[in-house]
Amino acid sequence: TTPDAIINNAIIASLGGFTKETFTSDIELKFKQTTVDAVNTYCSRFPAECVAVDIGTRKRTDDWIPITTADVVILEVTNNTEGGIDVSFYIIIQSGSTHVLQYDVVERSIEEAIDSGEYSDAGFDRISTAPLAESKGD
Repeated sequence: TTPDAIINNAIIASLGGFTKETFTSDIELKFKQTTVDAVNTYCSRFPAECVAVDIGTRKRTDDWIPITTADVVILEVTNNTEGGIDVSFYIIIQSGSTHVLQYDVVERSIEEAIDSGEYSDAGFDRISTAPLAESKGD
């Protein structure tokens, strides 16, 4: 099972116009790169907000380290009822570590990138976000 610290800090990105079958590895990589750019831009401006939580101890750390596409961990991709897909994912700080970036930081980063057109420029015209924990009934 997925640890609570991951579930509580994971996000669902709903992407319109895709199916599980059309969300190819190239498109997945583009989604990850756009998300990386969004998070790194946001956290370079607001490093004090970019707090990570240790999966095991649940302690918080404020050592912001820029992320890469390897740090965007996709849990699941499912078709949704709105003619698109839901991509459930979380972000770790430093590949291989147990530190997960807090949900609200990821959400704010993505929302800013949506507003600035970064996601639509990358081919993701319809995107919205929600916390994974809410969909799990927590």
